[in-house]
Amino acid sequence: ITQNNSFKFNFKGPYKCFYKDDKIEAKIYIKNKNVLAEVNKEGKIKKYLLTPYVSIVENMLKSNISGIENMASQYMKRKIDIKEILDSCKKEDFDEKIFDLK
Repeated sequence: ITQNNSFKFNFKGPYKCFYKDDKIEAKIYIKNKNVLAEVNKEGKIKKYLLTPYVSIVENMLKSNISGIENMASQYMKRKIDIKEILDSCKKEDFDEKIFDLK
């Protein structure tokens, strides 16, 4: 994070990222600007294709990371630390078929 609270992240990947708190565990897959979040809440796994939001997130990361955290926190009903998620990302390839939710 820079002094103006911005953050650079390359959504071309491939990356596998992880997030865990007391309510959920999430795996985030990023490749060629496609993003999928696999969220495990109380043993139930749901998949969310976040690709349509990548350009919005990229712009917000460049200007104000706290805006993303506020937006994510409203959606997730809890405080989300975006930097913690991005810092968890490891460069690792995976099968792009994961983005096919059918």
